[in-house]
Amino acid sequence: MKQQTLNLSIDLKQPLKHWAEFYDSNPAIQSIWTRGSFIQLLKTKRQFFGDSVVSLRSGTFLTMSFPGRLNEWLSLKKPNNLYKSVPGGA
Repeated sequence: MKQQTLNLSIDLKQPLKHWAEFYDSNPAIQSIWTRGSFIQLLKTKRQFFGDSVVSLRSGTFLTMSFPGRLNEWLSLKKPNNLYKSVPGGA
């Protein structure tokens, strides 16, 4: 397996949220992915998410810019398990 090198700088003043905490607090994300498939998305699409995903020894964390990047990814990729429009206009 080829190892990928990313040249990113981390703003240590920006709050970070553990990926599992983000997943557990977001019913919309839970309706799309299982916990395992969500962390797999973060790992496999690491280059796309860039500095909005931070990997540290203590785990994988998300920055405040992650929800915006995730919305961008969803609008570009249109996963086949998502509805074209959210029922109820949410």
